Amino acid sequence: MGNDMLSLFAKRNSSLAEARLAKLVANPVYQRPVPQSVALPAPPPPPPPEPVAEWQGENTDFLATMVQAPENAQDSLPQVAPLQVRIDLAREAEQKYVVEINDKLTKQGLTNCDVRPWAMIPYACWQGEHAQFLINTLELIPMGPWNNLLLPIDPRGAVILSMKPHPMEADPAHAGLADQMIASVAAALSAEQAKLVVAVQTGDPSAAAGLAQALTAARARLVSLAPALAAQVLGEPTVRRSIGMFRASGP
Repeated sequence: MGNDMLSLFAKRNSSLAEARLAKLVANPVYQRPVPQSVALPAPPPPPPPEPVAEWQGENTDFLATMVQAPENAQDSLPQVAPLQVRIDLAREAEQKYVVEINDKLTKQGLTNCDVRPWAMIPYACWQGEHAQFLINTLELIPMGPWNNLLLPIDPRGAVILSMKPHPMEADPAHAGLADQMIASVAAALSAEQAKLVVAVQTGDPSAAAGLAQALTAARARLVSLAPALAAQVLGEPTVRRSIGMFRASGP
Protein backbone atom coordinates (compact mmCIF):
# COMPACT_ATOMS: atom_id res chain seq x y z
CA MET A 1 0.00 0.00 0.00
CA GLY A 2 2.88 2.38 0.89
CA ASN A 3 4.62 1.81 -2.44
CA ASP A 4 1.36 2.34 -4.32
CA MET A 5 0.85 5.68 -2.58
CA LEU A 6 4.43 6.78 -3.32
CA SER A 7 4.01 5.81 -6.97
CA LEU A 8 0.68 7.65 -7.20
CA PHE A 9 2.05 10.84 -5.68
CA ALA A 10 5.21 10.69 -7.84
CA LYS A 11 3.14 10.33 -11.01
CA ARG A 12 0.75 13.13 -10.04
CA ASN A 13 3.63 15.42 -9.07
CA SER A 14 5.41 14.76 -12.36
CA SER A 15 2.28 15.56 -14.36
CA LEU A 16 1.67 18.77 -12.41
CA ALA A 17 5.27 19.90 -12.75
CA GLU A 18 5.29 19.21 -16.46
CA ALA A 19 2.06 21.18 -16.88
CA ARG A 20 3.56 24.09 -14.98
CA LEU A 21 6.73 23.91 -17.07
CA ALA A 22 4.64 23.92 -20.27
CA LYS A 23 2.81 27.03 -19.04
CA LEU A 24 6.11 28.68 -18.15
CA VAL A 25 7.67 27.81 -21.48
CA ALA A 26 4.69 29.21 -23.37
CA ASN A 27 5.29 32.61 -21.79
CA PRO A 28 8.79 32.61 -20.27
CA VAL A 29 9.42 35.56 -18.04
CA TYR A 30 12.75 36.31 -19.55
CA GLN A 31 11.37 36.75 -23.02
CA ARG A 32 10.80 40.31 -21.83
CA PRO A 33 13.43 42.80 -20.64
CA VAL A 34 13.94 42.54 -16.90
CA PRO A 35 13.32 45.92 -15.23
CA GLN A 36 16.35 47.11 -13.27
CA SER A 37 14.12 48.38 -10.48
CA VAL A 38 12.67 44.98 -9.65
CA ALA A 39 13.55 43.80 -6.14
CA LEU A 40 13.27 40.05 -6.09
CA PRO A 41 11.83 38.61 -2.86
CA ALA A 42 13.52 35.83 -0.97
CA PRO A 43 12.17 32.34 -1.70
CA PRO A 44 9.29 31.52 0.65
CA PRO A 45 9.92 28.86 3.31
CA PRO A 46 8.47 25.38 2.75
CA PRO A 47 4.83 25.15 3.86
CA PRO A 48 4.14 23.51 7.26
CA PRO A 49 2.33 20.16 7.50
CA GLU A 50 -1.37 20.44 6.70
CA PRO A 51 -4.32 18.41 8.05
CA VAL A 52 -5.59 15.70 5.71
CA ALA A 53 -8.84 17.65 5.14
CA GLU A 54 -6.84 20.52 3.65
CA TRP A 55 -4.82 18.31 1.30
CA GLN A 56 -7.24 18.94 -1.52
CA GLY A 57 -7.37 21.22 -4.54
CA GLU A 58 -4.86 22.32 -7.14
CA ASN A 59 -1.85 22.31 -4.74
CA THR A 60 -2.39 18.77 -3.44
CA ASP A 61 0.41 17.18 -5.44
CA PHE A 62 2.87 19.95 -4.63
CA LEU A 63 2.16 19.73 -0.91
CA ALA A 64 2.49 15.96 -1.03
CA THR A 65 6.11 16.18 -2.10
CA MET A 66 7.09 19.12 0.10
CA VAL A 67 5.78 18.15 3.54
CA GLN A 68 5.50 15.00 5.58
CA ALA A 69 2.13 13.33 5.73
CA PRO A 70 0.11 13.91 8.90
CA GLU A 71 0.15 11.23 11.58
CA ASN A 72 -3.30 9.99 10.65
CA ALA A 73 -2.21 9.28 7.09
CA GLN A 74 -1.28 5.67 6.36
CA ASP A 75 2.22 6.40 5.12
CA SER A 76 4.79 9.17 5.18
CA LEU A 77 5.55 10.80 1.86
CA PRO A 78 9.10 11.29 0.55
CA GLN A 79 10.52 14.76 1.10
CA VAL A 80 12.10 15.49 -2.27
CA ALA A 81 12.59 18.66 -4.31
CA PRO A 82 10.00 18.47 -7.10
CA LEU A 83 10.58 19.75 -10.59
CA GLN A 84 8.62 22.94 -9.96
CA VAL A 85 10.92 23.89 -7.07
CA ARG A 86 13.98 23.49 -9.30
CA ILE A 87 12.33 25.61 -11.98
CA ASP A 88 11.36 28.36 -9.55
CA LEU A 89 14.82 28.55 -7.95
CA ALA A 90 16.64 28.55 -11.29
CA ARG A 91 14.31 31.18 -12.73
CA GLU A 92 14.72 33.42 -9.69
CA ALA A 93 18.52 33.10 -9.79
CA GLU A 94 18.57 33.93 -13.48
CA GLN A 95 16.30 36.95 -13.09
CA LYS A 96 18.43 38.26 -10.24
CA TYR A 97 21.63 37.79 -12.21
CA VAL A 98 20.25 39.60 -15.28
CA VAL A 99 19.23 42.56 -13.10
CA GLU A 100 22.72 42.66 -11.59
CA ILE A 101 24.44 42.51 -14.99
CA ASN A 102 22.28 45.26 -16.47
CA ASP A 103 22.91 47.41 -13.42
CA LYS A 104 26.66 46.94 -13.79
CA LEU A 105 26.56 47.79 -17.49
CA THR A 106 24.66 51.00 -16.74
CA LYS A 107 27.06 52.01 -13.96
CA GLN A 108 29.95 51.50 -16.38
CA GLY A 109 28.36 54.02 -18.72
CA LEU A 110 27.36 51.42 -21.32
CA THR A 111 24.00 52.79 -22.37
CA ASN A 112 21.52 50.80 -24.49
CA CYS A 113 23.34 47.62 -23.49
CA ASP A 114 20.69 45.82 -21.44
CA VAL A 115 20.81 42.07 -21.98
CA ARG A 116 18.34 39.24 -21.62
CA PRO A 117 18.75 35.44 -21.73
CA TRP A 118 18.52 33.59 -25.03
CA ALA A 119 17.99 29.83 -24.83
CA MET A 120 20.49 27.83 -26.87
CA ILE A 121 18.13 24.84 -26.78
CA PRO A 122 14.96 26.83 -27.47
CA TYR A 123 11.78 26.55 -25.48
CA ALA A 124 9.94 24.87 -28.34
CA CYS A 125 12.06 21.77 -27.71
CA TRP A 126 10.97 21.65 -24.08
CA GLN A 127 7.36 21.36 -25.21
CA GLY A 128 7.84 19.08 -28.20
CA GLU A 129 8.61 15.44 -28.79
CA HIS A 130 11.86 15.56 -26.81
CA ALA A 131 10.39 17.12 -23.65
CA GLN A 132 10.24 13.82 -21.77
CA PHE A 133 13.84 12.99 -22.69
CA LEU A 134 15.15 16.39 -21.62
CA ILE A 135 13.17 16.76 -18.41
CA ASN A 136 12.60 13.21 -17.14
CA THR A 137 15.50 11.22 -18.57
CA LEU A 138 18.32 13.78 -18.44
CA GLU A 139 16.71 15.76 -15.57
CA LEU A 140 17.48 19.09 -17.22
CA ILE A 141 15.51 22.34 -17.18
CA PRO A 142 15.84 25.20 -19.69
CA MET A 143 16.83 27.86 -17.17
CA GLY A 144 20.39 28.45 -16.08
CA PRO A 145 23.72 29.42 -17.63
CA TRP A 146 24.25 25.99 -19.21
CA ASN A 147 21.47 26.74 -21.72
CA ASN A 148 21.35 30.53 -21.89
CA LEU A 149 23.47 33.28 -23.37
CA LEU A 150 23.01 36.89 -22.36
CA LEU A 151 22.52 39.01 -25.48
CA PRO A 152 21.88 42.76 -25.91
CA ILE A 153 18.30 43.63 -26.78
CA ASP A 154 19.18 46.90 -28.52
CA PRO A 155 21.15 46.90 -31.82
CA ARG A 156 23.10 49.90 -30.53
CA GLY A 157 24.15 47.91 -27.49
CA ALA A 158 25.10 44.99 -29.72
CA VAL A 159 27.59 47.22 -31.52
CA ILE A 160 29.05 48.44 -28.23
CA LEU A 161 29.36 44.90 -26.83
CA SER A 162 30.63 43.47 -30.14
CA MET A 163 28.04 40.74 -30.45
CA LYS A 164 24.84 40.07 -32.32
CA PRO A 165 21.61 41.37 -30.76
CA HIS A 166 19.00 39.15 -29.15
CA PRO A 167 16.77 37.63 -31.89
CA MET A 168 13.72 38.64 -29.83
CA GLU A 169 11.51 35.93 -31.30
CA ALA A 170 11.48 32.17 -31.82
CA ASP A 171 13.15 30.78 -34.94
CA PRO A 172 11.72 27.50 -36.29
CA ALA A 173 15.02 26.73 -38.02
CA HIS A 174 16.83 27.03 -34.71
CA ALA A 175 14.35 24.65 -33.07
CA GLY A 176 14.80 22.21 -35.95
CA LEU A 177 18.57 22.14 -35.50
CA ALA A 178 18.11 21.61 -31.76
CA ASP A 179 15.67 18.75 -32.33
CA GLN A 180 18.20 17.00 -34.54
CA MET A 181 20.92 17.39 -31.92
CA ILE A 182 18.69 16.09 -29.11
CA ALA A 183 17.53 13.14 -31.23
CA SER A 184 21.15 12.20 -31.90
CA VAL A 185 22.02 12.21 -28.19
CA ALA A 186 18.86 10.26 -27.35
CA ALA A 187 19.56 7.63 -30.00
CA ALA A 188 23.14 7.16 -28.81
CA LEU A 189 21.99 6.78 -25.22
CA SER A 190 19.30 4.29 -26.19
CA ALA A 191 21.80 2.16 -28.13
CA GLU A 192 24.28 2.20 -25.24
CA GLN A 193 21.59 1.30 -22.72
CA ALA A 194 20.41 -1.59 -24.89
CA LYS A 195 23.93 -3.05 -24.96
CA LEU A 196 24.32 -2.65 -21.21
CA VAL A 197 20.98 -4.30 -20.50
CA VAL A 198 22.06 -7.32 -22.52
CA ALA A 199 25.33 -7.38 -20.58
CA VAL A 200 23.46 -7.27 -17.28
CA GLN A 201 21.22 -10.13 -18.37
CA THR A 202 24.24 -12.23 -19.31
CA GLY A 203 25.80 -11.74 -15.90
CA ASP A 204 28.28 -8.90 -16.39
CA PRO A 205 28.49 -7.27 -12.91
CA SER A 206 30.00 -4.03 -14.22
CA ALA A 207 27.20 -3.33 -16.68
CA ALA A 208 24.72 -2.13 -14.06
CA ALA A 209 26.99 0.75 -13.07
CA GLY A 210 27.47 1.48 -16.75
CA LEU A 211 23.79 2.35 -17.12
CA ALA A 212 24.12 5.29 -14.74
CA GLN A 213 27.40 6.32 -16.36
CA ALA A 214 25.80 6.28 -19.81
CA LEU A 215 23.06 8.60 -18.58
CA THR A 216 25.58 10.99 -17.06
CA ALA A 217 27.61 10.98 -20.27
CA ALA A 218 24.53 11.73 -22.38
CA ARG A 219 23.62 14.65 -20.16
CA ALA A 220 27.16 16.04 -20.33
CA ARG A 221 27.24 15.63 -24.11
CA LEU A 222 24.01 17.57 -24.60
CA VAL A 223 25.23 20.37 -22.34
CA SER A 224 28.53 20.55 -24.23
CA LEU A 225 26.77 20.65 -27.60
CA ALA A 226 24.52 23.60 -26.71
CA PRO A 227 27.15 26.30 -27.48
CA ALA A 228 27.95 24.64 -30.81
CA LEU A 229 24.26 24.76 -31.67
CA ALA A 230 24.13 28.45 -30.69
CA ALA A 231 27.14 29.14 -32.90
CA GLN A 232 25.20 27.85 -35.92
CA VAL A 233 22.53 30.46 -35.23
CA LEU A 234 24.50 33.44 -33.90
CA GLY A 235 28.02 32.76 -35.07
CA GLU A 236 30.91 31.60 -32.91
CA PRO A 237 32.25 35.11 -32.11
CA THR A 238 28.98 36.12 -30.43
CA VAL A 239 28.79 32.88 -28.44
CA ARG A 240 32.37 33.21 -27.25
CA ARG A 241 31.90 36.88 -26.45
CA SER A 242 28.75 36.32 -24.38
CA ILE A 243 30.23 33.40 -22.46
CA GLY A 244 33.45 35.32 -21.83
CA MET A 245 31.69 38.46 -20.62
CA PHE A 246 28.82 37.10 -18.62
CA ARG A 247 28.96 33.42 -17.78
CA ALA A 248 32.04 33.27 -15.55
CA SER A 249 30.27 34.89 -12.58
CA GLY A 250 26.78 33.67 -13.40
CA PRO A 251 24.43 31.67 -11.17
